[in-house]
Amino acid sequence: MGNEVFRFNLDLYPDATEGDSYTDMSKVDGVVSLNVGCIQIVYLHNFLVSLLNFLNNFQTAKEALSAATTQAAEKAATSVKDLAQRSLRFSVSINLKAPVIVIPQSSVSSNAVVVDLGLIRVQNQFSLVSGEGSVNPPVIDRMDVQLTDLKLSRTVIQPGTSQPDIQLLHTINFEFFVNRNLAANWYHKVPVVEIKGHLDTMNVCLNQEDLNVLFRILLENLGETPEELDKVKPRVPETGEIKDAPEISTSQRLQASKDASRAEREEIRSVNIVNVLLNFEIKEVMVMLMKKAEKSGRPVHELSVLQLGVEARVQAYAVTAEAYLQQVSMQCLDFTDAEGGPLHIVRSSCVTKEPLLKMALTKADSDGPEFKTVHDNTKQRLKVSFSSLDILLHLEALLSLMDFLSSAVPSSESSSRKESELKPLVGESRSIAIKAVSGTISKEDMFNLKVTAELDAINVVCDQKCSIADVKIHGMDASVSVKPKQTDMFARLQNIIVTNVDLKSIHKKAVSILGEEVFRFQMTLALENFALSEL
Repeated sequence: MGNEVFRFNLDLYPDATEGDSYTDMSKVDGVVSLNVGCIQIVYLHNFLVSLLNFLNNFQTAKEALSAATTQAAEKAATSVKDLAQRSLRFSVSINLKAPVIVIPQSSVSSNAVVVDLGLIRVQNQFSLVSGEGSVNPPVIDRMDVQLTDLKLSRTVIQPGTSQPDIQLLHTINFEFFVNRNLAANWYHKVPVVEIKGHLDTMNVCLNQEDLNVLFRILLENLGETPEELDKVKPRVPETGEIKDAPEISTSQRLQASKDASRAEREEIRSVNIVNVLLNFEIKEVMVMLMKKAEKSGRPVHELSVLQLGVEARVQAYAVTAEAYLQQVSMQCLDFTDAEGGPLHIVRSSCVTKEPLLKMALTKADSDGPEFKTVHDNTKQRLKVSFSSLDILLHLEALLSLMDFLSSAVPSSESSSRKESELKPLVGESRSIAIKAVSGTISKEDMFNLKVTAELDAINVVCDQKCSIADVKIHGMDASVSVKPKQTDMFARLQNIIVTNVDLKSIHKKAVSILGEEVFRFQMTLALENFALSEL
């Protein structure tokens, strides 16, 4: 839509950064300019899967294209060896009227969600890394990406008529920076790609009908698959089809040994190289749940989340990610507290400055050189830390929230039908996965997964019309360790105090256990016999 859909311009300046001009950051090897008009995309999962399945049938063409791509890559790698110490610089100016993505509820429904990505602007500038003592110092490409006027709304698609969209997400603007190390092939003190972003406020407003459409999109649109794909079963090679490996001569073994030792040295050097470094934070997220009325919606519940962020690091043989949430609160606007303000059902305690929730995930490659020492033979490790949370069990407020969610969730009839259709496929793929993977695991001391969770404190107040009881729980932690043939589970609770807060009662502590473990649970499952019976 628009006068001009696409305009691309590329200007090349040969030898512009040669010699003394290399340190002049105003000199570039090329200028890239791109302008794209607005494109509307209707996303139907059924259509997309059918199209991909059709294209997947051209296996011969794909293999030929793959071989040609590999050959071209080898020639390109040979031709750029002399540029290993030099960083090519391209000035970028991109203006995109980002696509409008329409996601219908299903292929036969007029209800849809519209994602308008607004306007995207990308510009860059270059800077030298000083103090490296190199003839051609490393160059950092700093890209500034601005996304403005992003919107999320719900609409009804009816040809020939136009209806105003119902806005779900208030218009947001945010900016993030991408720093690219143009000398990443030899300079490793900074990441290959570093991404930093920040978003101030994100306001979402939803009623029961909005949530119903969103849930139905997940169940119907994303759950639709062509009937032809349901009939296709993945082919598992039989034992007799496995070809014997060809014999290798002594000279080939020696050459392979040299290549392996060279690859091992390169592997050790590349362990600490950071390929991608991500840092993104949202200052505040506000979710308002509205009850549909005759003329306009009435707010009933408000969820507020402060400082929600993620930090991730991608290396050659490991991926680490940490997500954190500073504060959270949820209040019911239909009821008031003792001071006449909105009733807080959930609220994080402000005792310490520690985040309310921290989640750290580490995924390690079992073939990496530090898998045994640093990662303790663990492929995946998840650690969850929870500081302190106050929960108010106000019966009427909880019933109001449950009534809102029950009216928004689609009927169980359609969802149970979807589940019954997916069950045989899920079971089938699970048995195939067990058969394929079980033969490859050789180290019994390798952990496929380790999960640890720590809860510092949680305070539960039982209250309907007046305060009844105050429950304080401190020092709860749990862990799960999964090996190929064994699973270990552990959980314990240290302190618990139940206080009677009735002002007339003289017996305050109803239950009190301090200084020793209240609860300890430990279980070990040997999965070898279970896995054989499943197969």
